[in-house]
Amino acid sequence: MSLQKFCERPVVTVSPEQNIIAACQLLREKNVGCLVVVEDGHLRGILTDRDVTLKVTGEKKDPQLTTVREVMTGNPLHLAVNKTLHDLTSLM
Repeated sequence: MSLQKFCERPVVTVSPEQNIIAACQLLREKNVGCLVVVEDGHLRGILTDRDVTLKVTGEKKDPQLTTVREVMTGNPLHLAVNKTLHDLTSLM
């Protein structure tokens, strides 16, 4: 079974140069728990609500001055949607 069947919601992206305030607004508006970080059309990382909680709030950083790049997880593993569920579980 192709992963495409599970990919029904559009991916929400953010620039690595956006501040955390803007990223959190996107998380809330789109009702998602993570944002795909894209720069010049290339995947650069992923920002999760957990990243914001632990790396911004937990470390008392100013979300207005902190960029997505500073707290995102860089170079995440990824698969094309035409891969199978078996491919996904093998990667994990």
